[in-house]
Amino acid sequence: MLLDTLKTKDVNYLVNELKKMEPEIDDEFLGSLRKTELLFRIVRKYIESGTVVKTRGVLEIINSNNNGGDGYGFLRSVENNYLSSSEDVY
Repeated sequence: MLLDTLKTKDVNYLVNELKKMEPEIDDEFLGSLRKTELLFRIVRKYIESGTVVKTRGVLEIINSNNNGGDGYGFLRSVENNYLSSSEDVY
């Protein structure tokens, strides 16, 4: 599954996709979710089922100490001019 493909889908498509994955989910609750929240829940369901989710971007590595070890990173996307956003992959 390509995350970039999911990002191009409209909210109605994402709502229907999530309903298929979580049939017990409340419609009113679904209506309150933003697109990024829908995407997060869908991607989480794909990963839980063992599906590989792919995306692309530039990796920014953040060091947690001055020695350069034990850092973490964010995958930044071109759509956000490589700036920090809620759509970053941690």
